[in-house]
Amino acid sequence: MRYQTILFDADGTLFDYDKAERSALAQALFKSGITFTEERHEKYRSINSAKWKQLERGEITKDELQISRFAEFFDTIGINEVDAAVFNGNYLDFLADCPQLIDGAEDVCRVLSRDRTLAIITNGIERVQLRRFGKSEINQYIKNIFVSEKIGYSKPAVPYFDYVLGAMGLTGKEDKKNVLVVGDSLTSDIQGGINSGIDACYYNPADAKNDSGIMPSYEIRSLEQLLDIVR
Repeated sequence: MRYQTILFDADGTLFDYDKAERSALAQALFKSGITFTEERHEKYRSINSAKWKQLERGEITKDELQISRFAEFFDTIGINEVDAAVFNGNYLDFLADCPQLIDGAEDVCRVLSRDRTLAIITNGIERVQLRRFGKSEINQYIKNIFVSEKIGYSKPAVPYFDYVLGAMGLTGKEDKKNVLVVGDSLTSDIQGGINSGIDACYYNPADAKNDSGIMPSYEIRSLEQLLDIVR
């Protein structure tokens, strides 16, 4: 049986993060008496994405990321009276209550869980990810969720993947050959798999051009295509 263990990224791979982010930001802004607009949403998305890239490179901590993204966002849109730390807390509470899944995620997890071990690997914020996972329809199919905040390392760092494999009892030299990483981030999920000697499947539903130089073992447009890879 090919790939007995599947390590799924969370946001953008199993969970519909775009939908959750939009909803949480709109609710947090409303609570602060600020109008939500698509332009403001796009500004936040750009800032937030850049901050997560900094985290992957080890340039900032997760605590710094959470506050600085909103401090920069409010500075960019010219609003100075909002406490970024308080706003971040509100945003995370709303985000934690958004367990929407990517199309096909539940079906794919259900099928794979019949004869394979599934786990989630995420750089997300622990209290948000655990609550979303607990509210989701896939928690019955997935054995473990590994949050970088608790582990002390973030994807794509090798120690993060070493921890995950060790916790799952996959310590033998041959074990990695039976593990597959699945994720939508070339720099986090796919690079992490490459760094750790694990095959990696790039989930690229938008068919975005890959000019990063990072080459996945596989590339799929829909999660259902994963079933053909592991059969």
